[in-house]
Amino acid sequence: MFSNCHSLRKIDIRGMRFSAAITKMDSMFSNCRSVEEIFMPEIDTTSVTTIGSMFNACNRLVHVPEAIKKYDLPKCTTISSMFTDCFSLE
Repeated sequence: MFSNCHSLRKIDIRGMRFSAAITKMDSMFSNCRSVEEIFMPEIDTTSVTTIGSMFNACNRLVHVPEAIKKYDLPKCTTISSMFTDCFSLE
């Protein structure tokens, strides 16, 4: 979705609507090297099977988006490298 958007500093998708049938969220923000803040909506993630590399190489990302802390992922089998090279996370 936003993979390789190197110059974005802030991503705010709280107003977007996502299908309850969404299954893949892997590499969604991967390699967004300049992003410092990501704001995500609370979405139905019960069908998601993979979120691997979701924030991979978001070097300047300071905080994990709040909404992701509430995601219910009962079918998720792949979360590998989700925060690889996120050097600025607090």
